[in-house]
Formats: sequence, C-alpha cells, structure tokens
Amino acid sequence: DALVVFLDGLPTGTRVLIAATDEAAGNLTYAAKAAIEGCGAHLIGNFTYRGAYALIGTKGGPALAEQVLKDGDGIAAASAHVEVEVSDPTASKPLCPARSANPPVKGWMSGGQFQLDAGCRYSLFESTGAAKCLANSWMVVIGGSNTVLMTIRLANMLAPDAILPIRDGATMGVFSVIDVIIKDGVK
Repeated sequence: DALVVFLDGLPTGTRVLIAATDEAAGNLTYAAKAAIEGCGAHLIGNFTYRGAYALIGTKGGPALAEQVLKDGDGIAAASAHVEVEVSDPTASKPLCPARSANPPVKGWMSGGQFQLDAGCRYSLFESTGAAKCLANSWMVVIGGSNTVLMTIRLANMLAPDAILPIRDGATMGVFSVIDVIIKDGVK
C-alpha cells in the first residue's frame, strides 16, 4: 500500500494534508486508515463510499482540523491556523567580501537558492537597508534584458515608481538611462 509506505516514512512532527472526494474510500485499506490515524485523524473510519474527507494532521501528533461528509453532503474542508518558522539555510555562512575588487559570483542553484562556490553569502536588503548600503556611491550596471529588469526593480525599491516600464505584450520598452539619482526615496 503506497499510502502506508509514504506516511510511515515521514518524520514525526511532519504536517500532513489529506483531501479526498468522490470515490476514494473504497481504496483505503485498514492499514491505510491506521496510518492516517497515526497523523491525528479520528474521523477517517467514518469515510464512506463517494464521501468527502479532509485532514490537517501531524505525523505522530494531533489533528489540527478534520472533516468527513457523506455522499451528497458537499466537499469536506479543513482549516487551521499554523505558525510557520522560516529559516535561511545560508544564514550561518559568513558574509562575502562584497566591496572587494573581485567579489565572489560563481556558484550553482540548489533548492531555489544560489550557493556560492566561495562558501559565503551576501546580505539581502529591504529598501531602507539597500538605501543605506548604497548611500554616497555610484553604481554602474551593464548587461542585457535581465539586467535592465533588475535595475528597474532596484530603482523602484529605492524610490517607488522611479522607472515605469512599458509593457505592450511584445517588448519591455526601451531605456537609455544616463543617471538615476535617488535622494531620500525620491528620484
């Protein structure tokens, strides 16, 4: 039973979301129902032919929400407020020497994050931090279309609506930017 193998393989404390409608009850073995109960379910035994079922559970812990409905009673829904802690796996890495003549730029993508070969990280800034970092400096940006997009994003982060691209479905517009001078959040 693939569902049993999957649920049994989850680490204790893993949040589990299960939803079924129309006909799923006939495919649930006793072992599958027991595995779902191991994620906090109390109502899975009441899930019947063409019914609807929803669970927000925790492997080895309680259910946060659960609903089962009989055939014709609608779609089951489970809703719960969950605190989520987001961590940055690169936070423990040292900061890269960004102001050096040759700052580290080579690396690879892993899990949606750019990992530098140098084993360091760059600080990420919101608009206030970026403005402070760039204060009293000139920045030269050279590149193609992605560079233009990043420059527009940076300028608009520092001064909202500093550069408004033209989007006609065919082009991003044409820019010949000599200088963008931003002082106190105003271009």
